[in-house]
Amino acid sequence: MTAAAPAPTRILGLDYARAFAVFGMVGAHLGNAPAFVLTDPSTWDGIIHGNSSILFGLLAGVSIAIMTGGRRIPQPHELPTLRLRLLGRGGVIFAIGLLLELLGTSVAIILTFYGLLYLLVLPVLRMRPAALVALAVGIGVVGPAVVSTIYSLGYLIYAPGFDMLFGGMYPLTTWLPLLLLGLALGRSNFTKMINAITMLVFGFGVWLLSQGLGMLLMPVIEDVELTTGGTTATMLRALADITPHGGGTLELVGSGAFAFALLGFCLLIPRAAATVLRPLSAVGAMPLTTYTGQLIGLALIWPGGELPYSNAVWGITVVIMLVVCPLWLSYVRRGPLEQIAAHVGLLAAGQRLVGRPVVVRAAETPNGGAPSEEAAPPSVRE
Repeated sequence: MTAAAPAPTRILGLDYARAFAVFGMVGAHLGNAPAFVLTDPSTWDGIIHGNSSILFGLLAGVSIAIMTGGRRIPQPHELPTLRLRLLGRGGVIFAIGLLLELLGTSVAIILTFYGLLYLLVLPVLRMRPAALVALAVGIGVVGPAVVSTIYSLGYLIYAPGFDMLFGGMYPLTTWLPLLLLGLALGRSNFTKMINAITMLVFGFGVWLLSQGLGMLLMPVIEDVELTTGGTTATMLRALADITPHGGGTLELVGSGAFAFALLGFCLLIPRAAATVLRPLSAVGAMPLTTYTGQLIGLALIWPGGELPYSNAVWGITVVIMLVVCPLWLSYVRRGPLEQIAAHVGLLAAGQRLVGRPVVVRAAETPNGGAPSEEAAPPSVRE
């Protein structure tokens, strides 16, 4: 006889944050936002580039923490079931990513790598928050410089596995620290008001500082590359580059801080606004479906890898999501792909799901965390 898994409990602030990440991802795919420059307000809509996927990485870690016990560290005897559930979900996400790549869009599909993160997180499920943060900081500081140096040496003639994990737009040295920080956050009482305020204020401040520092250091980086070159220039860019998807340590710090700030803001949205913001939370409740759906639409309307680069198309797509998602959830408790991922995870662990989701405000979240929160997908044209 299989055990019944508890019905999922949703934290509205997480759904709001996921929705904003989805909208940013749609803009990165379809819109015409320029490169972000802090001192030029006309470019501020370009903040979507890079930050949308970074936000999803952080939220993925929070969701995994919630699915594996919340603030309570899982016991050793619970690990086999929890790991099987994560493997099932990760396998579904990976498979969807492969299918989306077959559509032939010019979008860098993140779901295949995102699915692998579910495998990589399995060994650290019992780590304490402090240890998770220390590990994340170590990888984030040292990893980019080491990987960049390895590439600069020029002896990697053909290394597809290394390229998949450490190259391209979604390097492991950026995503794994974010996942670990999200996991640490999910193991804490992050829904408490004072903690949300701290995330908002501290995160925004660190983001501003990183942007300013990056702007000051960029001329230095370029000068060193022109005059000195070599390993020195490579390591300097790996540490101080803030270019979206550049994989630098400073980009990770800044975009990660921005993700913390946005999540803190979303957690502070009052429960009284839940009815008005129902369309927003509905989009955030089914991010895997919305991510996949907009890519299918992109492939059908603009085949051959073309992209519209239109803010009007971006806006129309967002409006469609805000209309369709709440309508869907008024009849079905999950998005279709979220349902598949959840059920495959449960089947892999020999479980079944009972009950409908319960929506709670942050203050009502049990001390053990909310069980079975839906995991979110990522983004990008990007």
